[in-house]
Formats: sequence, C-alpha cells, structure tokens
Amino acid sequence: MRLRKKGLIHTTALAILLAALMWAGTGCQLFETGQQPAAENMIKVEVHFTGGSQPLVGYFKSLNFEQDGMFYQGGASTIPMYDEQGNQTALVNLGRVEYIKILP
Repeated sequence: MRLRKKGLIHTTALAILLAALMWAGTGCQLFETGQQPAAENMIKVEVHFTGGSQPLVGYFKSLNFEQDGMFYQGGASTIPMYDEQGNQTALVNLGRVEYIKILP
C-alpha cells in the first residue's frame, strides 16, 4: 500500500510539472506587462469635480455611454485615468464628478 501511495504522489507531481511546463511554453502570462493602449486609442478629457477643486486632464479608454448618448446610473463608480503613454495615473470617483469635458 505504501509503495502504491508513493507512486501516485510521484505521478501526480510529474503531471503537475508537465502541465506547468506546457502552460509556460504557450506564452501564458501570470502578470500583466503594464502595456496600456496608446493615447490615440483613448479619449482626452478634463474632469471637473464638485467642491471647486482643480480639474484633472488625462485620458479615458471609454466613457461607457450607450449608443443613444444617454448616461445610465448603476454602472461602475470609478474609472481609471491614464497619461499619454497609457500609464494609469488616477482612479476617478464618478460620485464626485460635476462634469467631464472632452478635449480635442
């Protein structure tokens, strides 16, 4: 019985190792490489907040508007903001936004 259990452990370990090697060989990545879309694929915006604080200028991937141009409540309450290189620079709390101006 002991010999059989040992063989099962070795077989299981070998199968896990083989699966890991195959997975790594296919180019799967465990972590993001940090590459974000370039500025030309994003929307340049100026975000104005309630309370009179200074507006933020940056880029959004999208504004999440429906095709009819209406903005519906109930979606995500934050949206990431990016710089020209596509690096995330802020997380905008939409509950504190007075308005968003789309820049050219």
